[in-house]
Amino acid sequence: MFLVGFAGTGKSITMSAGEIFLRDIEGVYVAPTSMTMASMTDCLAESVCKFVRPGHDPSVIEFNSLTILADELSALIHKWDLELMAGLTKIYDGASYAQFRRGGDLRIKIEHPQINFIAGTTPSNLLQFMPDGAWEQGFASRTIMVYSGERRTADMFADYGEISGQQILHNNLLQDLHSVYSMHGQFKITQEAVQAFRQWIDDKLKPVPQHPKLEHYCSRRASHTLKLCQIASAARSSDMMITKEDFETARNWLLGAEMTMPEIFKAGSIGADSKIMDEVLHFVWGHWTEHETWMDEHQLVYFIRARVISQVVLSTIDIMERDGSLISRMNVKTGRKEYRPGMRRVFSG
Repeated sequence: MFLVGFAGTGKSITMSAGEIFLRDIEGVYVAPTSMTMASMTDCLAESVCKFVRPGHDPSVIEFNSLTILADELSALIHKWDLELMAGLTKIYDGASYAQFRRGGDLRIKIEHPQINFIAGTTPSNLLQFMPDGAWEQGFASRTIMVYSGERRTADMFADYGEISGQQILHNNLLQDLHSVYSMHGQFKITQEAVQAFRQWIDDKLKPVPQHPKLEHYCSRRASHTLKLCQIASAARSSDMMITKEDFETARNWLLGAEMTMPEIFKAGSIGADSKIMDEVLHFVWGHWTEHETWMDEHQLVYFIRARVISQVVLSTIDIMERDGSLISRMNVKTGRKEYRPGMRRVFSG
């Protein structure tokens, strides 16, 4: 899962809150903040989990489970690494994973690997990290992206004076997580949940995300929902039974995330040209509000020339006139154009 948002949207705070709980649970292994495929395999090999079941056959169930928490994706994975992505994809599917290295004749084989992976990133960093072809590969289709463009200033004193209440809540949540962690075995599903799931499948899993980069992600929406059904069930009860209500909760989670997924590509694709135009508009707007006069063309050209190559100065002005960001008129005294912000900016400012 990727938490995607601009700086200040709370990605790090959210993940840090979750990490505090995970580190309090014995048997949960949290990965380091920077890894290659080799180092991740080493960490996974060391993250051995066991369930002891007296009177059952087998009496001990053993597997390897690693939790990766990265509040900044680029700090964990510095660039798109085909080997690492292929390894994560294989481990996601739950098949045994083996890695043989020449140095020291190292032989690692993990029969039952499992990874929980959540990372935070900004829209632009995500699009820079994942090349165009990556959206057609297995890693992207196995990743759920949760986006928020909302920016809020947090109340730093919201919990001041409520320490005892917060501690009680923390203890209760920690107890719930211990209960969830002790659950083991196969989930069952009620006939009502099966019927509701099949009806949604017959309806083509509508509504379906339409963005081209999400085409391959859409092929795994049903399996994503089934995994979320297990989470909804575990959050509700320890009976390991998926009900119709769990299915509806899981589907709403997925559809809620998918509603804003296309916004990631829009927010991340704002290029350098657009940012320069924002600077120009801010400059003209400042002049207009301070002096209440039109800006002479030479001032505008000088400002833009300091930020772009000379060949695109006039085209930048032309585009901003055409999209209504700038309004121009001819000054008959000077024989030059002069500018003010467009009406859209004046009324919204």
